[in-house]
Amino acid sequence: MTVQIEVDEKMWAEAETLARDLNINYTEMFLNTLRSDLYRLKEAKAKELTIAEKERRHRESYEKFPVQPEEFYVDEEQLIKAWKDL
Repeated sequence: MTVQIEVDEKMWAEAETLARDLNINYTEMFLNTLRSDLYRLKEAKAKELTIAEKERRHRESYEKFPVQPEEFYVDEEQLIKAWKDL
């Protein structure tokens, strides 16, 4: 398959320099870059799904076991002691 893209002059100059330095042709360079970016984007998408799944699980847990009014209560003496220990 052939794909045609427009690239600004600065980017093309960088691509030419890099291809020459790596001793590869433009097609090989662009395909390698595309492969790398596709892999990176797939990994990012998978990570997002993982985060979304964790958020869903947290939400369901709090719906089943909501925070109780005194659950995180700490009296003033405990706070003073904790700050002194730091």
